[in-house]
Amino acid sequence: MFDWDYWNVAYSGRDNKIYKSENGGSAFGEMHAFGTNINEKVYWIEQSRANTDVIFAQQVVANISGFGKVPTVAPHGHWQLFHKISVI
Repeated sequence: MFDWDYWNVAYSGRDNKIYKSENGGSAFGEMHAFGTNINEKVYWIEQSRANTDVIFAQQVVANISGFGKVPTVAPHGHWQLFHKISVI
């Protein structure tokens, strides 16, 4: 996903982490880790259009799907969980 404000900035979710690139996707570095278990996957990310300093994400932990947000600007801070649903 490319940043709404900066054409050369991209984000990607893999395993339990969100990665950020500042060179058009040539190289990515870890931006935020959701715990240490790589099986607790980030399934979906989207940057807010109303506040581009925020990324919304979905992660599944122990068959519970969580939806929340993490800041895009450093320091990236903590995951703020909004909602959880069981995904049996």
